[in-house]
Amino acid sequence: MFRIKICGVTQVDDALVVADAGADAIGLNFYKKSPRSISAETAATIVEALKERLLTVGVFVNHSPAEIATIVDRTGLGAVQLHGDEPDEMVADLPAGLPIIRAIRMGPEGLGPVAKRLAAAQKAGSEYAALLVDAAVKPAPGQATEYGGTGHTVDWAGVRSGRELLGSTPLILAGGLKPGNVAEALQATGADGVDTASGVETSPGVKDPDQVRRFVENARKGLDSGR
Repeated sequence: MFRIKICGVTQVDDALVVADAGADAIGLNFYKKSPRSISAETAATIVEALKERLLTVGVFVNHSPAEIATIVDRTGLGAVQLHGDEPDEMVADLPAGLPIIRAIRMGPEGLGPVAKRLAAAQKAGSEYAALLVDAAVKPAPGQATEYGGTGHTVDWAGVRSGRELLGSTPLILAGGLKPGNVAEALQATGADGVDTASGVETSPGVKDPDQVRRFVENARKGLDSGR
């Protein structure tokens, strides 16, 4: 599984910047309410331009298995990330052979509930290639739930203390990560990888090349220091 992912890529030029910086993966967002949402046609163009230089992860929020399968078929995605409220049983209906990443919004209760859910999913035959832990942000009155890209950090100490509950499943840390805090976050949590969207942008969906490069460089330092 990837160690460094830049999510919310919306154009070919940014995807190539991410690849040149040495990241392992990019996230292509298909949630229509996200400011980083792209069409299957745009995603296919990005995937083709990358020529398998890194892993292309499709980010889905409450899509049906049929919708996901159609987009995967049209784009050539290398992995699927479930970032909404999808039931774990849905994994069995997704395209065979693709790594499935489960995003979890971590609240003040920590990783205990996540571990219980993971155990139940595994018992039912639903295996995830990795768990991505993002911040749970309570929406303002009248506002819809935000599924990632909020810029809010998770409780790093809570991740560290609950990490062993997840067993051998790789843990990807997300939520408010930037070039200036990613190494510290990795050292504090013991995560296996990191994911950022808003932390390397000039505006939603527009990546800043210098921030991307610094994020990847600092993430690698943090990952290597924890080995």
